[in-house]
Amino acid sequence: AAGGILVEDTAQAEGVQFGSVWIVGSNVDVGAPGILLQGVSEWQFGNVFMRLLKGTCIRVENGTADSASVESQRIAFGNVHLRDCGDTGATSHGLDIADSTTAVTIGSLWSRNSFTTGANYEIKTSAGATELVVGNAVLAASAAGNELSIGNPATCHFSGTVKLGTAAAVVMFSDGVTAPTATTGYAKVYVDTADGDYKITFGDGT
Repeated sequence: AAGGILVEDTAQAEGVQFGSVWIVGSNVDVGAPGILLQGVSEWQFGNVFMRLLKGTCIRVENGTADSASVESQRIAFGNVHLRDCGDTGATSHGLDIADSTTAVTIGSLWSRNSFTTGANYEIKTSAGATELVVGNAVLAASAAGNELSIGNPATCHFSGTVKLGTAAAVVMFSDGVTAPTATTGYAKVYVDTADGDYKITFGDGT
């Protein structure tokens, strides 16, 4: 009833590997996540399939051990398939990268959930999360504009094809950040906190 995989913040679990994970949430509690990782590092998942969860599919966040905050870091997923999850009475993201989580990689992501509307998104990252890398992604939120909510666009990278499934898709990210420094080979899109303008910093610094 409590979800699929829960790693509580005091566990400090490191170096864990899974092959294929299949979670069907027909009987779970409303609001229970499919996978909740708190303060873990060096975790690897092969294939992850989730359906009919009544809350967020995957959430990665900080934990607390020995009265100190421990960030989650270096977590790798192969192929992730999230479908028909969420509930009207619960927080219902597809993938939620929270707090100061760093270095999460996903080979391919297919996410089409039933309650990604309002404050719920297929992918949501916090402003403090860094180095989320996704290969190919197909995102189909149940409401236009709810595919992406990126807290810090400079630290979220899509290396392959990204398809937004709604007819009137909108990409959302933080309104107002300090102009990022240039990185060779990349263009960084942001809303400048200095003047509120939408800008791009190119790899050559222009």
